[in-house]
Amino acid sequence: MSNRELDAWLASPQGRYVLDWEIRQIDETVPDIFGFNALQIGLPQCDLLRANRMALRIRIGSGDSVAIACSPAALPIAGQSVDLVVLPHVLEFADDPHQILREVERILIPEGQLIITGFNPLSLWGLKKQARRGSGFPWNGSYLSPTRLKDWLKLLGFEVDRGSFGCYAPPCEQQKWLQRWGFTESAGRRWWKFSGAVYMLRAVKRVHGIRLITAVSPSIFYMGFNMLDPLVGGDGTPEGAERARKLRQAISIALDMEEFVSIFLNGRGVPAMHPIPPGIFGAREGEVGINPVVFEWRNGEAMRRGKDVARRL
Repeated sequence: MSNRELDAWLASPQGRYVLDWEIRQIDETVPDIFGFNALQIGLPQCDLLRANRMALRIRIGSGDSVAIACSPAALPIAGQSVDLVVLPHVLEFADDPHQILREVERILIPEGQLIITGFNPLSLWGLKKQARRGSGFPWNGSYLSPTRLKDWLKLLGFEVDRGSFGCYAPPCEQQKWLQRWGFTESAGRRWWKFSGAVYMLRAVKRVHGIRLITAVSPSIFYMGFNMLDPLVGGDGTPEGAERARKLRQAISIALDMEEFVSIFLNGRGVPAMHPIPPGIFGAREGEVGINPVVFEWRNGEAMRRGKDVARRL
């Protein structure tokens, strides 16, 4: 499958029809998958990780729009270092799909997730493929049924926890005919779910006997102010020093570290109140251990002061 051939098909009514459904499905799935590293292997023309919030989201494959140019069967990625892998129409056009799945299993962390999209051989599109074997994309692939793919994944220790089918219209080449067959979408989802032209599977890498460590690790980073800067450090006058002190306090309140940990660290962190992190000998617990500038103690817990307090400063 050449990039030029794939680009031409993606720009066709058929390609847009299939891609629009897959993008909607993936956009609904990836926002709730958390971690640090996400990979999209194949189909670099489309950003299928756009709805995910991981810090590192890259595309791998061939072409000008990839971050890493390599073969999916030999990924230059460290083992157990990736939280999410998306495989859009890679396996059915690969010489060795088993090796690609083995590589994906190798790089995924325990409980890491894999999303696969593919063409369904048990569909009207699959029937057309049989009649047009080897006559161009997407009819020149080796379509894999979801049942067969589930068996392969099970052997590698994956558990499929979600699957969906879509694109029930016949493989018409003109937009007007795809639109006229639009009624088959609702009918297909209701009456013949497993006959959609394409499918999406989500699988989780299971590792038996794994035990997640939930203790606080003293991996620390600090953020501070440049006191030599006259805006936040003061201009040398008592009035300037007081204005700078209030500005520093307002910034500290507005900088919501709890939200930072939730979004960018996937909740894997605890905002510290002072230089000694929680859980380490010498850390102060309870009300005496809070930062009174940024937090106040209410109902037995530390509550961040609102932005209205920062504005008044």
